Amino acid sequence: MFREITAPYHVLESWFYDRAVAPAIDEMIEERPHLLRPFLKAMPADGRLLDVGCGGGHLAIGLARNHPAWRITGIDQSRNQVARAKKRSPETGARLHFLAGTALALPFKNDAFDGLISVCSIKHWPDPARGLEECLRVLRPGGPLVVMEVDPDYSRDDGRVFVARQHVPFFLKPAAMAGFRWKIAARSMPLKDAESLFTGLPASRVRAAPVPGMPLWMISAVKQ
Repeated sequence: MFREITAPYHVLESWFYDRAVAPAIDEMIEERPHLLRPFLKAMPADGRLLDVGCGGGHLAIGLARNHPAWRITGIDQSRNQVARAKKRSPETGARLHFLAGTALALPFKNDAFDGLISVCSIKHWPDPARGLEECLRVLRPGGPLVVMEVDPDYSRDDGRVFVARQHVPFFLKPAAMAGFRWKIAARSMPLKDAESLFTGLPASRVRAAPVPGMPLWMISAVKQ
């Protein structure tokens, strides 16, 4: 991935993201419950949720814990990440399921899910427009969608706060900051470019904005 942003994580990258980066992202999202509140309210009590680019399953498992009637599926192109998600998951089967696959060809029927979320994944899709088409295809009409990604225009303060939260030793923080800035953020997608991908797609109520206090942007929408 450090050589090619769309390549699946190899074993070391999976380990670092799983142990150091993903927990920091999840902690910061949990501290901002207002971010996902409209999405959560739009989900039915027994909803079917798809997490695209689920990584090691941190977000999906947290949502399953807080919404015990949901049926949640996580998909990630890295088999190493999927293996970590399955190992971390307190249960597998019909309620919480993880599999390897690509956002460009989601292995699900049309209208299969009541909601869809994707956090820090779209920059890894070789064809983001095609990936969003697939996301909307498998989402039922009226279903909510949330996409979050690293903002290449993030403020330095937000970047420092985020890297400070990463679970890495203090003496490695400068290297983590450099890697985040030049290998991740510099190759991510600007918010305006991401928002433009929704033009012509069957989506309404598209809202795009930076995430306050985090080096991320967020787009929410509803499938028409």
